[in-house]
Amino acid sequence: MTDAQLGLTVEQARGRRIYNGRCLNCHESYTDEKRQSVPLVGLLRHPVMPSGAPANDERVADIITHGRRMMPATALGDDDRRALLAYLHTL
Repeated sequence: MTDAQLGLTVEQARGRRIYNGRCLNCHESYTDEKRQSVPLVGLLRHPVMPSGAPANDERVADIITHGRRMMPATALGDDDRRALLAYLHTL
């Protein structure tokens, strides 16, 4: 699907490109393909993540920045991290 078909804003579309380049190898988005890790569809629509941690921007940003278990730390600037989080809210 295109960004327009998904109704993404410019920031969300930028986050989608970051997601596709950095996250899609392990995490599902708009696909039925099984990946190595938990799908992120609906992640920020629930009060907690599968790990039991709060499902909020602050906690997810911390996991992105510092990694967790098998997920490596991901070096992103503040604008890229905000764009990625904006996209994650669309899943």
